[in-house]
Amino acid sequence: MQTFRNTIQRRKIVSAVGLVLAIVVLVFALVYQAPKLSDRITSFMIGFQTGIMCVVIFSLGATLVQSIRAQKDETRMREWYIEENDERNQMIDQKAGSVGMNIVSYSITLATALAL
Repeated sequence: MQTFRNTIQRRKIVSAVGLVLAIVVLVFALVYQAPKLSDRITSFMIGFQTGIMCVVIFSLGATLVQSIRAQKDETRMREWYIEENDERNQMIDQKAGSVGMNIVSYSITLATALAL
């Protein structure tokens, strides 16, 4: 269980650093780049990138909160450990991921062929 505590500590640090960097990048894009743009396509791209960065910030924040809560409560940590190391869930994720990856790969190949 001590190795899992170390893993949670590393996740917490990486999430905190990533969260700060993502916020800095988002603020930089909004303050320094957005006012210079007048083209509709370019402003659409900035809006898209802003949305993606908001999702990244939310995901990192959720991971950070989950890690902090798990470190404070032993039962949550035990539940999270069981959830991550459950062999049945790992097998389901592995099988579902392989099919999903094939679908995505074939879709990208088809889209590339159609775009040419």
